[in-house]
Amino acid sequence: VQRLESSLFDVAHAHPGKKVAMILHGATIRCFLKRASGGARITTPKNVSVTTLVVGPGRSWRVVQVADVSDLEPAPPPASPDVTMLPSDGGPADGTAAKGATVQARL
Repeated sequence: VQRLESSLFDVAHAHPGKKVAMILHGATIRCFLKRASGGARITTPKNVSVTTLVVGPGRSWRVVQVADVSDLEPAPPPASPDVTMLPSDGGPADGTAAKGATVQARL
């Protein structure tokens, strides 16, 4: 946490008065929250949630918001049982199609 905290101060120093987004792993955020709470047990924030820290004055920081998901859209409904998920290269799940093959779907 100390190394990341030092990076946090460096970024704040390089961008005074600005809002800066740092994308961090949930476990890292949990460590920051644990330090801010004096060592209390902390649950890892949900994926893609927003935790806001204010840095300063000097080499200090404080937590303003934890695990906010208010800007997220609701998850889409699960895929129909008639839909087969394909690998990211567009080939069939068994990998037998040639690269560049056309993939069609009935909707």
